[in-house]
Amino acid sequence: LHYPLRRQRQMCIRDRSVTSGVIYCLGDILGQKIEQYKAATANTKYDDIDEVIVPQYDIGRTIKFGIFGLLINAPLIHYWYKFLDWLLQNVKGAKLVWIQLFLDEIIFGPIYLVIYYYVMGIMNGTLKNVPKKIKRELIPTAIESLKVWVPVQYINFKLVPPHLRVLFGNLVALGWNAYFSIISNKNK
Repeated sequence: LHYPLRRQRQMCIRDRSVTSGVIYCLGDILGQKIEQYKAATANTKYDDIDEVIVPQYDIGRTIKFGIFGLLINAPLIHYWYKFLDWLLQNVKGAKLVWIQLFLDEIIFGPIYLVIYYYVMGIMNGTLKNVPKKIKRELIPTAIESLKVWVPVQYINFKLVPPHLRVLFGNLVALGWNAYFSIISNKNK
C-alpha cells in the first residue's frame, strides 16, 4: 500500500486523466446496466413477457463519458485544487476546510455542471439544446450533487492529503458518475 500512495504523489496530470477517463467509462457502464435492469424489471410486471423492452448498451455514450473524464474532468479538477491551495495558502485549520468546501460546492460545482452539459452537447451534436437542458436540469442536478459531494469533499479537504484528493474524488465519482450518466442521458 505504501508504494501506490508514494506513486500517487508523483502522478502527473496524464496519469490522473487516464484514471479519470477509466472511472468515467466504468460509471457510464454501471449507469447503463442500472437502466437496463430497471427497464427489464419494470417490464416483467406485465403478463406478456415477449414485450419486454430493454435498452441496448450504447458504447458511444461510454466513449463520450470517458473522453470527458480523460480530457476535461481530471485536468479541470487537478488545476482547481491547485488554485484553491494557492488562493487559500494563508488560511489554516477548520476555516480552511469550510472555505474550500464553500468555493468547491457553491462556486465550482455549478460551473462544472455547465461545462459538462456544453461538452456533452458538442459531442452529442445537440449543442443548440444545451441552454434548455441547463434550465431544466441544472438546479435539480446541483441539489443532488450537494447531497453527495458536500460530505465527500468535507472528508477530502479535511483528511485527504492534497496529492490524493483527485484519486479520492475519482473513487467516489464512480457511483456519482453512474447516477449522473443516467440523469444526463434522459431526454438528450
